[in-house]
Amino acid sequence: MLASKSSALWASVSAPKTLVRTAAKLTSYSVASTIETTTPVLNHTPEAAHMRKLLPERTGLLARKVGMITWFNTFDEKATAANSRPAGGAAAAAAKSGKATKKSLSDAADAADAAAAEKDSIPQEIVEGLKSLISQDIIGGGPGQMFPCTVLEVDRCQVTHIKTLAKDGYCAVQVGISDVGVPGSPNNEAYIRRKFTRAQLGHFARAEVAPKNDVAEFLVKNDAAATSLPLGTLLDADHFAPGQYVDLKSVSKGKGFQGVMKRHGFHGMSASHGNSLSHRSAGSTGMNQDPGRVLPGKKMPGHMGFKNVTIQNTLVIGVDKERGYILVKGPVAGPNGAVVKISDAKKKLPEYLGLN
Repeated sequence: MLASKSSALWASVSAPKTLVRTAAKLTSYSVASTIETTTPVLNHTPEAAHMRKLLPERTGLLARKVGMITWFNTFDEKATAANSRPAGGAAAAAAKSGKATKKSLSDAADAADAAAAEKDSIPQEIVEGLKSLISQDIIGGGPGQMFPCTVLEVDRCQVTHIKTLAKDGYCAVQVGISDVGVPGSPNNEAYIRRKFTRAQLGHFARAEVAPKNDVAEFLVKNDAAATSLPLGTLLDADHFAPGQYVDLKSVSKGKGFQGVMKRHGFHGMSASHGNSLSHRSAGSTGMNQDPGRVLPGKKMPGHMGFKNVTIQNTLVIGVDKERGYILVKGPVAGPNGAVVKISDAKKKLPEYLGLN
């Protein structure tokens, strides 16, 4: 009896076990522990991915880079003395030497007042060079400061297409800039037919706008933001306000194939002492047998420029709605005439950092 029980136990232990796959109830729990669902939560749909993005609440617009100017702010002697930050010239030299006197500040104020008096003539010089007039609104910068600005022109920027989540999987507004051809020209229609396909002409015809030279999309947060502007809406320069921060996207200047000294800032090889025909060379690009190859990401000669560049948190200095100009602080990538995408700043820095 005992032998039979032990043999049965040994057989049950030594017998191979087979795993039987059975249908199991698939459950998943949401953030609220009291809610139970029988289907997994999959947030990998295009709609959910779009909603997770950091997107503005309204569309941007397209503009063309006209050129750069140097902007002067009005000099204030009292503010400069209180802040101990002379703007420049004699006051800056005096402050650097530790001999900031009332006379030096007065001389600097006179020089700054003279520059401020000529401020109205500076845009006229820009008019001669750029064939345009810029806005006179000044926002940002302390008294006595001088900083470079870029003039952007908004030329017939209109809404040409609207994309929604239900139809396209994401929300966006397509805008175009600069009408093609010269209105009233006898060769205008023939030129447009050569430049655009029939599908492109039909795309502009549905929006009831003239064919545009350049078209771009601006992603927006939701369908309400995408459909807030009907097709054909004209976006003027006052779409942005002075003092606002914007993001600028454009294509940088192409510089062709360049060496490592210009492309990456290498110092180059020795200028003399036996160096022959390798003054601007990069030198060694890797090790010998181990690893026996050039590692990925090695800085080497190659094509430079002609890349998409985004400049964030750029201050809008002034807006001229009548002439269609937007004045922004600092440089903008690309040559004069380049198309620039302007949109509301996504990552505005906190004010207490003092970096805006």
